[in-house]
Amino acid sequence: MWWAVFLSWGCGGDQVEPPDPLKETGSPITDTAAEPDTGSPPPPPLAARCGLTDNVLRASCTIEVDPPQAVQITFQPEDGGRPERVHGGDEIAALHEIGLYFMRPETPYRYTIEALQTGEELQGSLTTGTPPPGAAATLEVSGSSSSPMVGLASPCGAYALIFDTAGDLLWYEDLSQGLFSFLEGVSFTEDQTVLGLVSGELVEVDLQGRRGLSLRTGDGFSERIHHDALRRDKLTYVLFQEPPDDDGFLMDGFYVFDEDGSPIAQWRLSEHHVPVPTPQVPAPLLGAGDLIDYSHANAIWVDDAGDILISFRHLSAVVKVAGLGRVDFGALQWTLVGDPLSPMSPDLGLENLTGGLDGFLRQHNVHTLSDGRIAMFDNRRLGERSRLLLIEVDEGAGLATLEEAYDLNLYCDFQGGAWHTVAGNPVATCAPQDVAFEFVAGSAGGSSAPETAVWEGEARCEQGTSPYIPRFVPLDW
Repeated sequence: MWWAVFLSWGCGGDQVEPPDPLKETGSPITDTAAEPDTGSPPPPPLAARCGLTDNVLRASCTIEVDPPQAVQITFQPEDGGRPERVHGGDEIAALHEIGLYFMRPETPYRYTIEALQTGEELQGSLTTGTPPPGAAATLEVSGSSSSPMVGLASPCGAYALIFDTAGDLLWYEDLSQGLFSFLEGVSFTEDQTVLGLVSGELVEVDLQGRRGLSLRTGDGFSERIHHDALRRDKLTYVLFQEPPDDDGFLMDGFYVFDEDGSPIAQWRLSEHHVPVPTPQVPAPLLGAGDLIDYSHANAIWVDDAGDILISFRHLSAVVKVAGLGRVDFGALQWTLVGDPLSPMSPDLGLENLTGGLDGFLRQHNVHTLSDGRIAMFDNRRLGERSRLLLIEVDEGAGLATLEEAYDLNLYCDFQGGAWHTVAGNPVATCAPQDVAFEFVAGSAGGSSAPETAVWEGEARCEQGTSPYIPRFVPLDW
């Protein structure tokens, strides 16, 4: 007897552990042919069972195929409201575990499982569930984005979320590490995993919900990690805060961890800069005695040459550090300063071609683009409008040129994003307002007038307590 049983589903595209227990929500496939009675029926050429995991937007399918071969699953909402997705691979095997993810809540889906060598097919259906309160955010959108998806930290709690840019939730994961977890931010990696900085710890999860790297102060390193993390060439870079010096100044640095989570390198600002009290540095931290948050590192990035950019908010400065593998690892290559009152000494001149405000102040999300330019979110000061900036650096000439400035027509005091879509459009995040704007690349005019966004997304949660969303991250996964 030919047979196949379908349950319900959602999860990732590679090998996964089958859900335990599976929730039976699908309909069994009936017999299509009969074999002569030989005492025991032969194994079916293709059999499968699919079940929702404990995450209601993910499913896992266990597939048996004879002869061993590669298989794939094609799935789509029954209403055709999203493009088909295909999960599977080239692995030749008799048993496959394939996950499904990026599905809308409370939505019926149809799927087809295909054996790629013999052409055998099975079909089934399932309906996704209702996400938990920590993921119950809404994304109100207007306009049309050039990116299919956007990732962000939930305004409802310590959850990472992925929406499509039409406003539908597609993916969530609880990253909390305890009852009172605070999610500083999330990073979406080259490995299609999510890094979360939660209450001074780093946790990693893939799209199927499997946990990866876990870093906690005291497990092989001593300083408190914070603010930003980056995965580049299988290495993980994380900012940390140095202990206070004799004068109470708190400075910053970064760790580099290998794939196993062992620290293999570190860098400290205190070894390259002596803190200088100035009006630009904030007053002592509230409730922290005489401690002063001097540098306040908030972004780390590795460029195509392997060198490292670090952003210091309270210094309105960015430094480039010689990267791993160089004999001068850690040496300062240059310092770029956006505020002439900063206690950091600049190595690069800064020329403004935008016709708007000069320099940058209290910046965030500093990184390089594929064309080598530096992007950043220019927060500015109260009474000024925040901007997304693009800066060309000519190291030989010792010059940085502010070429484009995308004006948000808002003041965004802290955090903020300056990412770009795959199509090249800048996406600026105003963190305190939980809102993002996508602009057409190259549309920034040579004046101080705000630009017109082609897409706008605002995240909200009726039950949420999050004070901000650090960054909206365009994704093409």
